[in-house]
Amino acid sequence: MIVARWLAALCLACAVPAGFTQSTSAAAPNTPEAAPGLPLPGAGGVAALDTDAGGAPVVVTLHPNEIGLDNHAGSNVARAEFYGNQHRSIDLDGATSPQSLRTSPQALFVCLPQDNPEMRRAEATIIRMKVVKDRRVAITFSNNVFGGSRKRIVDVIPADKTDVPNSCWLKMTPASPLPPGEYGFVFLMKDPSFFPELIYDFSVAGA
Repeated sequence: MIVARWLAALCLACAVPAGFTQSTSAAAPNTPEAAPGLPLPGAGGVAALDTDAGGAPVVVTLHPNEIGLDNHAGSNVARAEFYGNQHRSIDLDGATSPQSLRTSPQALFVCLPQDNPEMRRAEATIIRMKVVKDRRVAITFSNNVFGGSRKRIVDVIPADKTDVPNSCWLKMTPASPLPPGEYGFVFLMKDPSFFPELIYDFSVAGA
């Protein structure tokens, strides 16, 4: 019930229209900005500060992707016979995201849901995903056959967090440039038993 209410609040607060959009229009007075003259999306959600082909900054709206839970049934049966770990993973379809940034984002901007913004601020996380054949693995879980020793393995990207004044927006600046690869933004709950149902995925192509 708690997780359901949390997901509902997240979807209401961060809903954005389908598609992939870029914004280079000038901001109105008092409008939150990703950079001088670059307004953040009015509908909230998640956005990245990228550059265009000429090197000028642009705001790219990222859109959520539903995850898939891979139970790795065959390997789990074999491990169970030897009391080994049970493995599961949170995956996205496709070896690469349909949303590609030209370069490492200068920052990600996240509109925090207002039901508990401080908790959401702590949960805001940029992750690196591993490409395995035709999917991207975002999170892996393991536990022994008795349900104990539960572990959640996530490749977290360190990022500085600052609030954009007078707005719902949180600015996340990666501690170092992201190399080409597959990434995502999630609200990652502290309890390792839980996982996000939505990932704002993106690729970094590299100039």
